[in-house]
Amino acid sequence: MRLLGPRRVVITALMASVALVAPGVAGAKMTALTPTTTTTTLAPTTTTTTPTLTPMQAYRAALRAYNHQMNLINKAFNQAIATATATEKAALKAARRPIQKILARQRFNQARALAVLTRQTAIKDLGPLPQPPAPRVHSAPVTPPTTTTTTTLP
Repeated sequence: MRLLGPRRVVITALMASVALVAPGVAGAKMTALTPTTTTTTLAPTTTTTTPTLTPMQAYRAALRAYNHQMNLINKAFNQAIATATATEKAALKAARRPIQKILARQRFNQARALAVLTRQTAIKDLGPLPQPPAPRVHSAPVTPPTTTTTTTLP
């Protein structure tokens, strides 16, 4: 008994794509059919000042953002590889002829190459790592003036 045949994998993939698109379409507003009214109220405006960041704080924020984007890129890459691997395993299990196995492996290799290329492009688009700020230059410590007293003996 086959659990996942190639047809079921394709059907499952199609159902997943429809499930991702359907909520967005269902939640879309029909503005052409419903009349809209606009009311304008004036509210008092408040201005807030944003705190200025030190160079080190700005660097840490940029590094956190960079690492977050790298994590997203790596998660997408790992998910693509896992999907390609699962598809390959299902296709190899369903394959009855050697040519079907060869085609399944070729599709996996193509999917893996595409995932690697997509990851490399995303990393390249992300840019280089943020550079830490230059170290502060400290001036030499200020020494108080010294006084010398000399005494002469008779």
